[in-house]
Amino acid sequence: MVLDVHLDNMYVRLAQLISRINLAKAQRIDSFKIVNSKINFAVLFKLEELGILRGFQVEDEHLFVFMKYIKKRVPFTRMWLVGKSSRRGYIKLEKLQQLVDRNGSSIFVLSTGRGLLSHSECFALRCSGELIIRIDL
Repeated sequence: MVLDVHLDNMYVRLAQLISRINLAKAQRIDSFKIVNSKINFAVLFKLEELGILRGFQVEDEHLFVFMKYIKKRVPFTRMWLVGKSSRRGYIKLEKLQQLVDRNGSSIFVLSTGRGLLSHSECFALRCSGELIIRIDL
């Protein structure tokens, strides 16, 4: 029961973060503030590493997220939360390869035993995990 509450909380935080990013994109906001948590920090670190965001700054209980704009446009079309607490999206490498082949202009972020990895990193390391975020380019 305690595990379910933790997973629900993780997905709620992820949903809030992705929603804020999509809203900031739509309204062309340069930066916004969100609650500091381990999952938010990990996702923002991965998005910065992928070049989707300009960066973020940690201050006490909040994270300040800085959007990346190139010629007044963000480097992605839309960001989606794939999994949810009632439907966990574990995926094997073969299925991930099929998904990437069908959606060639997307980046998939997976939660693995080695942390958050993009689909290309999963292929290189030959590991799979839970599909959590889809980023359409």
